[in-house]
Amino acid sequence: MMSRSVLIIDCTGKPYNSANHTELALGGIERAVIQLSENLVRKGLSVSVWNGTQEPVTAGGVSWIPKNRADLLGKYDVVIACNDSKLFDAYANASRHKNFKPYLWFHNRVQFFKILRKGRMMPMLRWRPVGVFLGTDHESTGTKLIPLSRRAIIGHGIEDEVLNYLPANINTRPPVAVFISQPYRGLSELLKMWVEKIHPAAPDAKLRIYASHLQEDYKTGLSDRDLSEAGVELLGRMPRRQLMKDMEEARVCLIPGHADETFCLAAAEALAMHIPVITYGTGSLKERVENGRNGFIVPSETGFAEKLLMVLNDDSVWQSLSSAGLMRKAAYTWPVSAERWIQLFNGEGS
Repeated sequence: MMSRSVLIIDCTGKPYNSANHTELALGGIERAVIQLSENLVRKGLSVSVWNGTQEPVTAGGVSWIPKNRADLLGKYDVVIACNDSKLFDAYANASRHKNFKPYLWFHNRVQFFKILRKGRMMPMLRWRPVGVFLGTDHESTGTKLIPLSRRAIIGHGIEDEVLNYLPANINTRPPVAVFISQPYRGLSELLKMWVEKIHPAAPDAKLRIYASHLQEDYKTGLSDRDLSEAGVELLGRMPRRQLMKDMEEARVCLIPGHADETFCLAAAEALAMHIPVITYGTGSLKERVENGRNGFIVPSETGFAEKLLMVLNDDSVWQSLSSAGLMRKAAYTWPVSAERWIQLFNGEGS
């Protein structure tokens, strides 16, 4: 029998919901919660999200409940907690309901000592949740010491506005590279490479950085003037609609990779928008990029710089990589992901 009522508990505290999310600069967790909840509703389930939304609202078919309005919580068949097993306790204590199926949706890297340090081990022992990972690499690096009743892999989908995106420029684009990731995931090295190797060889190229917390630490001793003269633009995080518009000029997306990249939705979306990705392949990036087909996985900084200059300067290379970005769109849809969640609720799937 399919579970009919689902509660998703967010761990970020962001004040988002289906009505206001396009005006906010949201991260991957928040966007995934919106998409999964709405797609489960479309498949006939009743879904609530308990998060940082400022007011209770029904939007996208989902009931959005503020964290301080536990009185609005019902009794759900399924409870999905994002990252933090303590959220199961919070719900059980607030609702006085304990007869639910717990699913722990891991978005970040799973580290045993971090779980101990943050007090998440006892709730895991108490609830024995199903652990849901985002990919093969994510699951393989997740410690086997944590007490899960079972482990499953369900990747994210790509939002419809990206899946349906039709590029304005299909033959060529200006030499614009973009970085859309956390600064600690290779930005310092990338800036240094750009100033020393890329700008001298491609003086008209631009590097646009869309990231929050652009502190001096990530500039590796380079001044704002150094970066500006090398064509680097520090733009920060921005609302979704504005970012989508900006990405229409992007010729290549640079995501060096990091062990903390557990799915890298930014890479999947860039590829779906015909934007090749260059990466070292660390973490989940080796699952997103097909080397030589829709981007490049390189072993060294020298290789990274060589492939980047090739994509920036050679229209035929860019066109080949860009056209291949469409090929795997069908594999990354939220309806497919939601269906796999439903199969998991029913004891099926992997």
